[in-house]
Formats: sequence, structure tokens, C-alpha cells
Amino acid sequence: AFLLTGGIFAVMALWGYFTRSDLSSVGSLASMLLLGLVLASIVNLFVASDALGWLVTYGIVAAVCALTAYDVQRLKKIAQGVGPSGEAVLERAAITGAFVLYIDFIILFWQILRILSASSRRN
Repeated sequence: AFLLTGGIFAVMALWGYFTRSDLSSVGSLASMLLLGLVLASIVNLFVASDALGWLVTYGIVAAVCALTAYDVQRLKKIAQGVGPSGEAVLERAAITGAFVLYIDFIILFWQILRILSASSRRN
């Protein structure tokens, strides 16, 4: 699960870094999708639907993948836009960006662990 998460995270981070497309709209769409999925998971606590649970799980994986690419591109733009006198701004952005990417990785790992543990129980 950790290797799979690391691979997916690396691919999405590289895509976000090297793509020439602006991912701003993808980031806002993924953020809204993630918020909706969190609300759907809260509803699923009361409904207890397996189908909704899996839809939420795979939706969160997709949303976090998109957010990872968006976050990396956003950090790249911040680093390129900061001049030589903006060391403090760059340092603060680096710390915040590292934390955001860490949270993305943890959420992705948690969901992939859920998917893989369920598939191992079926076998």
C-alpha cells in the first residue's frame, strides 16, 4: 500500500510540476469534490451503504490525486514568482506546501489501504 501510494503520489506530483496546463480550475473542482465526498461519507454513517462507501473511497482517491498535482504546481508558481528579497515568504510557503502535500499523501495512503485491505478480505 505504501509503495502504491508513493508511486501514485510521485506520478501526480511530476505531472503537476511539468504540465504546461493551468491546474487552478482542477484544484478548485477537486476541493469542492472532496468537500462533497466528506459530506457523503457523513451521510453514509447513517445510511451504511457499501456502494456509497466505495464511491466515496474512489472519489477521494481521484480528488486527492488532482489536488496533489494542483498543490505541486501552485508551489512551483510561488517559488518562481518570489524575488531575491522574498526569502521569508518562500520559507513560509515551503513549510505550508510541505504540510499540504503531507496531508495529501496521508489521505491517499489511508484510502488505498482501505481498498487493498478490502480486496484481500475477499480472496
